[in-house]
Amino acid sequence: MKKHILIIGGMGPQASIHAHKRLIETFQDKYPNSDNSDYPRITHLSLNVEDFISDETKKEEAKDYILECLEEIDMSSVDVGFIACNTAHILFDDIQEATDDKLISLIELTKKQFNNKRVGIVASPTTIKQHLYGDNILIPDNDSIEIIEGIIRDTIAGAPSDKLAPTLEKETKKLRDRGAEIVILGCTELSVVGSHLDLDYTLDPIELVVNAIINEEYQLDQPKEILFKFKI
Repeated sequence: MKKHILIIGGMGPQASIHAHKRLIETFQDKYPNSDNSDYPRITHLSLNVEDFISDETKKEEAKDYILECLEEIDMSSVDVGFIACNTAHILFDDIQEATDDKLISLIELTKKQFNNKRVGIVASPTTIKQHLYGDNILIPDNDSIEIIEGIIRDTIAGAPSDKLAPTLEKETKKLRDRGAEIVILGCTELSVVGSHLDLDYTLDPIELVVNAIINEEYQLDQPKEILFKFKI
C-alpha cells in the first residue's frame, strides 16, 4: 500500500496520536510481517489550534491558523487524508479546498452507516449545537453534555483514558435507554476513551476512516463526492 496519508490533528493531540496508531495497527493486521518500507507514508500535522470545542467565537481564528499551516504541506504528494477532530468539521469545506479535495469527511462517512436506525450521539457542545450529524439525532441532556465535555477536556489534559471509560459507558447507556440503536462517539477524544470499551452499539468515526483508508475502500475521483464501500 504505497499511499501518502495526511492526518490533520492536534485537536487535541491525544486523539490524532490515537488515529495514527490505529492506522499502523490496522495496516499490520491486514499486512502481517511487513517491512518498514511497506508501511504507508503518513504526514501527521499536529496543530495547537485555539480551543473552539465549546467557544465558537474562536472558529475563524482556528480556521486561519489551520489553513496557514496547510500551506506548508505539498498536497501534490498526498493521496488521502482526514481531520482527526469531529468539531473541526464545521470548517471542513475550507480545509477540503486547501487540501485539493483529498480529505475523507468523518461526518459523511459515519452518516452512511446509519441504515435508518435510531441514532444517538456523545460529542462536544459545538458538534451537538451545530447538528453536524444531522437534525434527527438523539442528544444527551444538559447535565450529560457537561459530563461528556469534562471527559473530552480531561483527555486533552492528559488524564488516563481507561479511567474515564466507565463514565463514557454510563453516558452512552443513557442514550440507549432512551431508544438509540447506535451511539456515535462524535468526538475523537471519545474515540480514545471508547477504545477501552467493548460495546456493540457504538459507532467510532476514527475506526471507520482508518478501515476505509487501509482497505482502500474509498474514491476521491470526483471532488466532494466521496463514495465508500466499508460497512460495519
